[in-house]
Amino acid sequence: AEIGCRVLVDDCHGFGVLGQSGSGSLELAGLAPNDQLIMTCTLAKGIGCAGGFVAASASFVAHARDEASAYVCTTPTPPALVAAAVEAVRIVRTDNERRLRLQSRAKELASILSKHHLGTHTDPTPIRAFSLPSQPEMQRLAQQLDEKGIFVPLISYPGGPAPLYFRASVTSEHTTDDLHRLDKALGAVLSPLRQPGVLSPYA
Repeated sequence: AEIGCRVLVDDCHGFGVLGQSGSGSLELAGLAPNDQLIMTCTLAKGIGCAGGFVAASASFVAHARDEASAYVCTTPTPPALVAAAVEAVRIVRTDNERRLRLQSRAKELASILSKHHLGTHTDPTPIRAFSLPSQPEMQRLAQQLDEKGIFVPLISYPGGPAPLYFRASVTSEHTTDDLHRLDKALGAVLSPLRQPGVLSPYA
């Protein structure tokens, strides 16, 4: 604070999910709002709307509104989307059962991916990225999961953890049976690939 430093937290995967009220990573870490904290976030993940926001001190928000390219000479968010976001935030703050169910499903997803050696997953968010050693192996896995009716998109995204990777996500409406299907499908698809000389080891 004395030298004017600020901490910026991009909480796209935490907002609406983490913390006792769903406020996100800062709440989970026990950090109270202050002038040195800035949170940026999408509205498209945890609360299922569109757009995004900047949460910070009034002076910083005013500065962002005047200077940030996302606000300068751009069309404002449609009122209907703003109303939907406000209602979604209200639901997050009042529907504890839905949020707790999502947190439980996120843990189940992490456990399944770790069981199949698809990386180590220690964060509590419901979106997980993983990759295999080669592009053909990943394309084969994507195709076979799709054939089993399980959609785990294979994507290339700037700044992602790998040039090509899977992005698995779970919602509060997924069931334990849904995750059991994923577990069973991963086992069926990956086991043949892991025979000697077919799939190289990976973390």
